Amino acid sequence: MEKVLCIEDLERKLEQFQIILTNSDNVKKDILELTEQMVEMVANYKKTQIDFQLICNHLNTTLFVTDDRGYVCYVNPSYEERTGLKKEYILGKTIFELQKENVIQCDVIPRMLKEEKPINAIGYVVSTDYRGFVAGIPVKDENGKLRYAITTDWDVMSIMEMENRLKQLQKGEIPDSTDEAGSVSVHTADEEEILYTSDVMRDLISLAKTVAQTDVSVLITGETGTGKELLSKVMVKYSCRADNTYIKVNCAAIPQDLLESELFGYEEGAFTGAKRGGKKGAFEQADGGTILLDEIGELPFQVQAKLLRVLQENEVNRVGGQQAIKLNVRVIAATNRNLLQEIRNGNFREDLYYRLNILPLELPPLRDRSEDIPFLVGRFLEEFDEKYKKITLIEADAMQLLRHYDWPGNIRELRNMMERLVILGKDGRITCSEIQKVLGVTGICVSTDQKEKYTLKEAVEQFEKQMIQNAILKEGNKKKASEALGCERTTFLKKCKRYEIE
Repeated sequence: MEKVLCIEDLERKLEQFQIILTNSDNVKKDILELTEQMVEMVANYKKTQIDFQLICNHLNTTLFVTDDRGYVCYVNPSYEERTGLKKEYILGKTIFELQKENVIQCDVIPRMLKEEKPINAIGYVVSTDYRGFVAGIPVKDENGKLRYAITTDWDVMSIMEMENRLKQLQKGEIPDSTDEAGSVSVHTADEEEILYTSDVMRDLISLAKTVAQTDVSVLITGETGTGKELLSKVMVKYSCRADNTYIKVNCAAIPQDLLESELFGYEEGAFTGAKRGGKKGAFEQADGGTILLDEIGELPFQVQAKLLRVLQENEVNRVGGQQAIKLNVRVIAATNRNLLQEIRNGNFREDLYYRLNILPLELPPLRDRSEDIPFLVGRFLEEFDEKYKKITLIEADAMQLLRHYDWPGNIRELRNMMERLVILGKDGRITCSEIQKVLGVTGICVSTDQKEKYTLKEAVEQFEKQMIQNAILKEGNKKKASEALGCERTTFLKKCKRYEIE
């Protein structure tokens, strides 16, 4: 096997060269022989360097390398292709210059140069709107001195795709071989964008599209903020009534004394203030199309009986009218209430419930599909960054915190919170402390599913870290926080260092 010559070999040859010059009788011959050896050695050394670069150039993952001062000294073709940034533009510049020019928004390398430890965060290339998860690795010499800062990144969409494929393999499922390589398993159910990556939502949307092709009544249930109205629009889109009228009625927003006339209409003179000629109600307006009765659980008991008759007879009687009006309407009802409990409490008619609940669809709460949260966060950040002309990055541990929170307000709460964080953000970074401040909590609740993923030790450490962060946030400094928690200051500071709490 051919020996690869190294720098140490070259140094030894140079020493021999000096000896030859001093002692040899046939200097010219020996110099020529040694020179040939040295030329070969240098060529082999260069070849070794070129081969290394060749390998890096063929990696599918990105490589971005700076020296210890932040000067960009190497990027591979994968980085150019993924980010849209050409090496001719960025080589020789510092990461600080690129940030100042608003080309790259990522603090991984500056933090590595300062802290000399691995850093993970979300990076953003402004010109191409590329977002990726960036992993930074500091490279040190044998003396422990920092020489290079290296980052590699993965597109957020690709990460989700890999996660979904792994789940399929774990379930013994084989991914569809007809899919294009690198396809993203992120879905939008319709133009209203029900966004999801989770299997539970994929199955629900598939069921909704199937049910949509029928004309039976549907009851959509789910906690507030889960997207019940959006799901109803999905059903309309995939129904044979897609091109016809779609009417939404919020049963909780209409005063009870007006609800009956708003739903069923009224005849002229039916009551004081009735318009001349009467008025069509929501059901008549939706004739031939679809009506959504949102918050059906808020419907007054006396109105429920009339609604039942409309559903059973496919006809409506206006308030003050004597003649039944035939209808052809698809009814979708939605509620965040437990209607079975409302029946037991005497607030909802049992016969109406079973008439509506022919094909039930239940939207899962966000805490039961936490794998959707990173994508939702990314989309909301894009939306609000564009709206408020900002560039906002979220730290990896902050994203984990979002996944662990229970989200009682579900997607609506998440969306509102991300808008608030973008508006109030000063440094363009979302941290754990900022999230806790916005949520107004003294402790982050971890969902049941997430708890099962921790060992007892990890769960205790996670809780301890949250308690310390919350105490510092509440008290304003570490001294007061340690006193509030009844912890010795030295012990408290050690724990802060251990959990990397600033």
